[in-house]
Amino acid sequence: DYAEVEFLLAEAAERSLVGSPADAENHYNNAITASITYWGGSSGDATTYLGQASVAYTTATGNYRQKIGTQQWIAFYNRGFEGWSSYRRLGFPNLNDSSEGNPIPRRIKYPIRE
Repeated sequence: DYAEVEFLLAEAAERSLVGSPADAENHYNNAITASITYWGGSSGDATTYLGQASVAYTTATGNYRQKIGTQQWIAFYNRGFEGWSSYRRLGFPNLNDSSEGNPIPRRIKYPIRE
Protein backbone atom coordinates (compact mmCIF):
# COMPACT_ATOMS: atom_id res chain seq x y z
CA ASP A 1 0.00 0.00 0.00
CA TYR A 2 0.97 3.65 -0.17
CA ALA A 3 2.23 3.79 3.42
CA GLU A 4 4.56 0.85 2.80
CA VAL A 5 5.94 2.46 -0.34
CA GLU A 6 6.61 5.71 1.51
CA PHE A 7 8.42 3.88 4.33
CA LEU A 8 10.57 2.10 1.75
CA LEU A 9 11.30 5.41 0.01
CA ALA A 10 12.31 6.94 3.36
CA GLU A 11 14.73 4.08 3.93
CA ALA A 12 16.05 4.34 0.36
CA ALA A 13 16.58 8.08 0.80
CA GLU A 14 18.57 7.50 3.98
CA ARG A 15 20.74 5.01 2.11
CA SER A 16 21.15 7.56 -0.73
CA LEU A 17 19.54 5.17 -3.21
CA VAL A 18 16.68 7.54 -4.10
CA GLY A 19 17.13 11.26 -3.67
CA SER A 20 19.13 12.27 -0.63
CA PRO A 21 18.91 11.64 3.12
CA ALA A 22 17.18 15.02 3.41
CA ASP A 23 14.16 13.52 1.57
CA ALA A 24 13.69 10.78 4.18
CA GLU A 25 11.71 12.94 6.59
CA ASN A 26 9.13 13.84 3.94
CA HIS A 27 8.61 10.19 2.99
CA TYR A 28 8.45 9.20 6.66
CA ASN A 29 5.76 11.82 7.35
CA ASN A 30 3.81 10.78 4.23
CA ALA A 31 3.93 7.13 5.32
CA ILE A 32 2.62 7.81 8.81
CA THR A 33 -0.09 10.13 7.51
CA ALA A 34 -1.16 7.54 4.92
CA SER A 35 -1.34 4.81 7.55
CA ILE A 36 -3.40 6.90 9.97
CA THR A 37 -5.85 8.11 7.32
CA TYR A 38 -6.18 4.58 5.88
CA TRP A 39 -7.35 3.33 9.27
CA GLY A 40 -9.95 6.07 9.63
CA GLY A 41 -7.98 8.83 11.30
CA SER A 42 -7.87 12.35 9.95
CA SER A 43 -4.92 14.30 8.63
CA GLY A 44 -5.23 16.36 11.82
CA ASP A 45 -4.75 13.18 13.86
CA ALA A 46 -1.65 12.43 11.82
CA THR A 47 -0.31 15.95 12.35
CA THR A 48 -0.87 15.64 16.10
CA TYR A 49 0.84 12.25 16.16
CA LEU A 50 3.79 13.51 14.13
CA GLY A 51 4.08 16.50 16.45
CA GLN A 52 5.18 14.30 19.33
CA ALA A 53 8.91 14.56 20.02
CA SER A 54 9.20 10.77 20.25
CA VAL A 55 7.70 10.38 16.75
CA ALA A 56 8.94 13.39 14.77
CA TYR A 57 11.76 12.36 12.47
CA THR A 58 14.15 15.09 13.58
CA THR A 59 13.63 14.61 17.32
CA ALA A 60 12.89 10.90 17.79
CA THR A 61 15.71 8.92 19.36
CA GLY A 62 17.86 6.55 17.38
CA ASN A 63 19.06 6.28 13.83
CA TYR A 64 16.91 5.95 10.73
CA ARG A 65 16.58 2.20 11.25
CA GLN A 66 15.01 2.70 14.66
CA LYS A 67 12.71 5.54 13.59
CA ILE A 68 11.47 3.97 10.36
CA GLY A 69 11.45 0.43 11.75
CA THR A 70 9.33 1.32 14.76
CA GLN A 71 6.76 3.31 12.81
CA GLN A 72 6.63 0.72 10.04
CA TRP A 73 6.02 -1.99 12.65
CA ILE A 74 3.09 0.03 14.00
CA ALA A 75 1.68 0.55 10.50
CA PHE A 76 1.92 -3.20 9.80
CA TYR A 77 0.18 -4.26 13.00
CA ASN A 78 -2.29 -6.48 11.11
CA ARG A 79 0.15 -7.62 8.41
CA GLY A 80 2.30 -10.12 10.21
CA PHE A 81 4.64 -11.22 7.44
CA GLU A 82 5.41 -7.66 6.30
CA GLY A 83 5.98 -6.57 9.89
CA TRP A 84 8.29 -9.52 10.51
CA SER A 85 10.20 -8.84 7.28
CA SER A 86 10.62 -5.18 8.23
CA TYR A 87 11.81 -6.17 11.69
CA ARG A 88 14.33 -8.61 10.22
CA ARG A 89 15.66 -6.03 7.76
CA LEU A 90 15.92 -3.04 10.11
CA GLY A 91 16.23 -4.70 13.51
CA PHE A 92 13.62 -2.46 15.14
CA PRO A 93 11.62 -2.27 17.25
CA ASN A 94 13.61 -4.22 19.79
CA LEU A 95 11.44 -7.32 20.17
CA ASN A 96 13.92 -9.88 21.44
CA ASP A 97 12.44 -11.12 24.68
CA SER A 98 15.06 -13.56 25.80
CA SER A 99 13.68 -13.58 29.34
CA GLU A 100 11.65 -16.64 28.35
CA GLY A 101 14.46 -18.12 26.26
CA ASN A 102 12.47 -17.78 23.03
CA PRO A 103 13.83 -14.90 20.95
CA ILE A 104 11.88 -13.90 17.87
CA PRO A 105 13.29 -15.79 14.87
CA ARG A 106 15.28 -13.88 12.26
CA ARG A 107 15.00 -16.68 9.70
CA ILE A 108 12.61 -19.49 8.91
CA LYS A 109 14.63 -22.67 9.09
CA TYR A 110 14.20 -25.44 6.58
CA PRO A 111 13.77 -28.98 7.84
CA ILE A 112 16.95 -31.09 7.79
CA ARG A 113 15.51 -33.17 4.91
CA GLU A 114 15.49 -30.10 2.68
